[in-house]
Amino acid sequence: MEWIITLSGEEHRLKELSKVFDTLDFCIQEDNSSYVLKSERFMDLSTEQEVREQAEYLLQLLRGPSKLVLGNGSAIKICHITQVHDDGTKHYYVRATSISSSTTSIKVETINPDGTVEEYHPADPVRNWIILSQKDRAVKMMFEQLSDDFENWYGLYKLFEIIREDVRNIPKKGWCTPRELNRFTQTANSHEAVGVKARHAKKIPAPPDPMSLPQAKILVKKMITEWLQEKSIQYGL
Repeated sequence: MEWIITLSGEEHRLKELSKVFDTLDFCIQEDNSSYVLKSERFMDLSTEQEVREQAEYLLQLLRGPSKLVLGNGSAIKICHITQVHDDGTKHYYVRATSISSSTTSIKVETINPDGTVEEYHPADPVRNWIILSQKDRAVKMMFEQLSDDFENWYGLYKLFEIIREDVRNIPKKGWCTPRELNRFTQTANSHEAVGVKARHAKKIPAPPDPMSLPQAKILVKKMITEWLQEKSIQYGL
């Protein structure tokens, strides 16, 4: 018996992830204009609910890392589950219908001096980041937070706090300057700088040059990627 999970979500996200997740344990592949999730973890499961829970767990592991490299978008979800019996008959389990949207997938290639071509896949780091999140509690917390909120000052500040708690002095690592960090934290905390979206309502003066939200996202993303690179080396990934 085999279980196949048909996924819904933005096509370009599923396509990029299918280039990276191709193992027996975690495989996303295109199948008749759809994308499906397969895993040997499903083999010993006997009920649709057990399979759904395991599939949801795998997709949850994907959400934060894929958001970091592929940007915001609708979450990848289970569209329906197919149970394939040994005699070839199929049983479909459908709980809800989701709409998939298509966007353009960008292909990036590097041509080496010897003429060989290397194709860059934006989702390449995701697999190692998932392994990291299962080894390191701080990384797991960070991706859970990023998956939940990377869109406002509250969410960005929490991400910064997780990294600061882990490494203490972020500027000392070279991931930003003290001035950049002070500008970010003062802006995030100042009602004078960002109004009701600030972390505090008490009177905190705005910095001379308040940071915009897009600038804050770039800064926090840089801190995250540098931190993850250091963690990868630490764990030998």
